[in-house]
Amino acid sequence: KPRAEWYVIYQDDASFLIFIALHEIGHALADVLALRFRGSAEDLADQFAFLVMTNVNDTELAKRITRAGAAFFYHHGKEVDSQGGHRAGDEHSPSGERAFELLCLLYGRHGDPNIGRALGRPGEVCAGHARDTMAMWNQLLRPYTRLDTGNTFQ
Repeated sequence: KPRAEWYVIYQDDASFLIFIALHEIGHALADVLALRFRGSAEDLADQFAFLVMTNVNDTELAKRITRAGAAFFYHHGKEVDSQGGHRAGDEHSPSGERAFELLCLLYGRHGDPNIGRALGRPGEVCAGHARDTMAMWNQLLRPYTRLDTGNTFQ
């Protein structure tokens, strides 16, 4: 970058940094609140980050916010696959699965037909998954929310 632009953070970079911060906040919530859940702590943290990033009424904004994360996981998955695949000891899900999870939650919450076509799966699967994931997080966070509805995610 030219010297005058060294401080510029591009939108995709900022979006991915937001994902990382929200992912770590998901871990912190699980730890500090001693949340009881099934499955991987890494998957839970991913879901929290993805839900927060898609918790807007504006589909185009949600797509812009999540694009960098989905692209990173997709390309990282391709790179890892070309080098022999996902390491068995890695606590994170394979990157391709993380990209799918993000796009599935985005589609399930916003119903954008372009995302549905890209996923190649029926929209009902992702819509149901998004509802189930939001319900799980709403139940986990209900004792701690100050929202009148009792739900963190709508």
